[in-house]
Amino acid sequence: MDLNNLIKTPEPLQSVGEQLKAIKMNMGAPMPARISLSNTQSSASPEKEGLLSSLKNRFMNLTSRTEVFSSAPDKQQPISNYYNVPIPGTPTEYIDIINQKAKQYGISPGVLSSLLQAESSFNPNATRVSKREKSYGLAQINTMAHPITEKQAKDPAFAIDFAAKRLAEMIQKYGLNKGIQAYNTPGSIGSQQLIDYANKVLKTATTTQSSQNTKPTSFNKQGGSPIGKLTSLGKLTTEYGTPTRYEKFHPGIDIANVKGTSIPSVTSGIITKVITGKRHGDKGFGNQVIITDADGNKHQYSHLDTVLAKEGQSVSPGQVVATMGDTGSTYSPSGQGTGTHLDYRIVSAYNKYINPYTYSSKQV
Repeated sequence: MDLNNLIKTPEPLQSVGEQLKAIKMNMGAPMPARISLSNTQSSASPEKEGLLSSLKNRFMNLTSRTEVFSSAPDKQQPISNYYNVPIPGTPTEYIDIINQKAKQYGISPGVLSSLLQAESSFNPNATRVSKREKSYGLAQINTMAHPITEKQAKDPAFAIDFAAKRLAEMIQKYGLNKGIQAYNTPGSIGSQQLIDYANKVLKTATTTQSSQNTKPTSFNKQGGSPIGKLTSLGKLTTEYGTPTRYEKFHPGIDIANVKGTSIPSVTSGIITKVITGKRHGDKGFGNQVIITDADGNKHQYSHLDTVLAKEGQSVSPGQVVATMGDTGSTYSPSGQGTGTHLDYRIVSAYNKYINPYTYSSKQV
């Protein structure tokens, strides 16, 4: 193979990819098992010799590289900065399958788990329905765009496999950042909304952005995470993301028990709002306590019977702040009783709802 033939003055070599393509086109025969570029003889001019030497070095570097992704990230941080395990906060029952599918399709488990978090907050029952979409499950699969049923989309194993495969295909086609954009809406790549979406996914999946105090939490209904303090109080009647009589997407959880059941604080923080004097049947959330934690998240406890704390008071995890009641707009799905329960929600400092099952606080 005569590498001198690849140097054509005055046409500049534009990229490593073009150089490699040129090498392959000029081979004429399959490459030997080992090839010594250092012994290649040349009678080219000094200028050509310089370019030839550069080409040799870059070819050797290119053929020895191993990439995590099939396409280079679009001027993002180095691939080594992305988690090779699911991000902190990933529910424990999803970790193994995320690792398995990420390995199968050749993508980063951190990016895959970050995307699932951005899509659904790890809620397998998440639902988003409009005139243009019917999206369900962990991966928010649009059943109007894919020949997939709602039941399939809400199956965690199916959803994670779908997300991993599609994300890998989009990354291979468009590169990392644009591939994440394309996972969401291929026809709108480059829109500010999708750019922000991709940047958010990558920021969450970047090791340098991780809080060392953040720990994985469990999706188990009893214990395993700070929310276990509440879900052990009674029967979980409404999951995060499921529809209710008043909402298409319930951004919290409902726990039912008898009136007067003690309600502990999930986190340490300051009580920033207290509402009392409400009765059953009044509009809204009834008696309510809002606790703001150190990260600015607002923990809302609603439909309370008795409030046992005051505004401005500091509270600790596990400290009882109220009792369960039926004040405000409550109802019983069975038609029996008045619907005594706790409605618990978390609103982030950026005014976005957080899935309580994925909440993890350094104060807890």
